[in-house]
Amino acid sequence: MLKVIEFSKHYQGDQRSEVSFEKDLDKNQADMPLNESPFELSQFIHIIKNNKNYTLFSSTTATMIQGEGTWAYFLKNLITKKQINKNPHFLQTMKRLGFIIPKGRDEKAELRISMMSKRFRTDFLSLTILPTAFCNFKCTYCYEGSKKATNQMKKNVQDEILHLLDGCSKKACGFHLDWFGGEPLLAFDVIENLSEKALTICEKNNIDFFSSITTNGYLLTKPIAKKLSKYNFRHAQITIDGQKKFHDRNRILLNGKGTYDRILQNLCAAVEYLPIIVRVNVDKENFLYIEEFLNDLKAHGLGKNITVYFSCIHDSCRNYDYDKTKAFTLLEFIKIRENLCEKLREFDFKQLNHRLFPKLMASNCIATKALHYIIGPKGELYKCTEDVGNDSETIGNIFDFTNEVISGIGSENRSYCSKFMNFDPTLNSVCGKCSFLPICMGGCAKKHIEKILPNNCFLKQGFKMMLQNEAKVKYEYC
Repeated sequence: MLKVIEFSKHYQGDQRSEVSFEKDLDKNQADMPLNESPFELSQFIHIIKNNKNYTLFSSTTATMIQGEGTWAYFLKNLITKKQINKNPHFLQTMKRLGFIIPKGRDEKAELRISMMSKRFRTDFLSLTILPTAFCNFKCTYCYEGSKKATNQMKKNVQDEILHLLDGCSKKACGFHLDWFGGEPLLAFDVIENLSEKALTICEKNNIDFFSSITTNGYLLTKPIAKKLSKYNFRHAQITIDGQKKFHDRNRILLNGKGTYDRILQNLCAAVEYLPIIVRVNVDKENFLYIEEFLNDLKAHGLGKNITVYFSCIHDSCRNYDYDKTKAFTLLEFIKIRENLCEKLREFDFKQLNHRLFPKLMASNCIATKALHYIIGPKGELYKCTEDVGNDSETIGNIFDFTNEVISGIGSENRSYCSKFMNFDPTLNSVCGKCSFLPICMGGCAKKHIEKILPNNCFLKQGFKMMLQNEAKVKYEYC
C-alpha cells in the first residue's frame, strides 16, 4: 500500500491535507537500472528514513508518500540501489506525483519560466499604501524605529494614486490595496477616500478589487470596522504579544500606557464585520504562557471567529529599546513553532495553513513582483516594507512614475529596484541545489541582496523538521 499526502490540497477550510491510498502492486515486474531507464529522480525530492522504510517528499507537487509492502520495497530499491521497477502503475504514479521525471528534463529552467511569468504579470496591480508614517504606539522592537514622520498623505498624492489605478484599469483584471503604516487608521479619511474611488473605478471597468490592512487594532472600533467592510476587505491583521502582562510591556501607547484591553474589546466588535487575523509575536518569555493567552481569547468569545498565527521577535531586531537576549533566532523559532501550532489545534483556533505546510510558489517575496509597489505618505516609492522611511532605498516618486507604470515600462530601469527584479534563486549557488526550492524560492530577496542570510538556512531546517514530524507522528504506520 502507498499512502499519499497531498499538502497542496489542504487549503480548503481547516483541512490539514488530503490523504489517499494506492493499492499494493504486483511484485512480478522486473527492476532495471535507473540510468538505463527513460526516467531519472527529480532534483526536488527530500528523503526521510524512518526505521527501515523511506518517506519521500516532492517539492514540485508538495506531496509526501509512504509505502508498505511492495510499495516500500520498490521505493527502497529506487533510493538505495537506483533500481526502478517496470510496473506501469508504479511508474505512472511516481511520475504523476513528481518523484521521477523524463530523463533530460530541465526542472530549474521550468521553475525559472514559471517564476518570471508570474513576476512580470501585467494584469494585476498590488499597492501597499502608507496613508501616514505616524504611529500611536511605541513598540519596543519596531523596525521602523521610534522616530516616525507625522505627515499624512495629501490630496495630490491620493489623486496620483487614483490616476495610476484608472490608467491600469484599462488592461488589468484586478487591484489589491494593502493598508500599512505607521498606523494606517490614524489616517482613516485617506483610506476611505481612496477605497471608495478605487472601488468605483473597478466597478466601472468590471475588474476585481479587494483590500487588506495591517493595524495595531487600537482604533479598529465597531464603526470603523463596519465602514471598512464596504470595501471588500479580505482581512485585517492585528498583532498581540501574548498575555496582557507581556503585550502591555512591548506594545504601548506613546504615553507608555498599555493597549491589550482596548485591542481585545475592539476585536470582539470588529469580528462581526471583518475577517480578523491575529499575529502573535513570541519571544523566550511570553511563549511559555501561550495557553493562558489562548484561554483569554476564548473567554472573550474569539475562538473560531479569528485566525491565529505565530511569528517571532527575532534577534535581528534593529530597535535598541528591545532586549535582544529575549529574542529567538529564526532557527530556534522554527523548532518551537510546531508545538505552538499544536496548541492552536487543541484550542480549536483557525490557522494560516500556508505557514504550516509546504506550498508551491513562483515567488516567496512580493518585492520581486513587477507590479507591486509601496507608496509612502509623500508619494515616495519602495519595493520592500523594511525600506520604508529610508530615503536611500526609494525607487522614485509616484509623481514622475505613474505614466511609466501605466505604459508597462515599470521601474526595472532603476538600479535598486532592478536588484529585486533580477533576483533569481534558481541561479544561486546554494538555493539552486536545494531540494526545497519550489516551495521556498529563496525566501527574502532583500536578505539575498544585502548578503545577510545565515549559513544554516532556517527555511530548509524548518521544512525538514515539519516533514520529519509529519512522517513520524501524523502518518506513522503501526
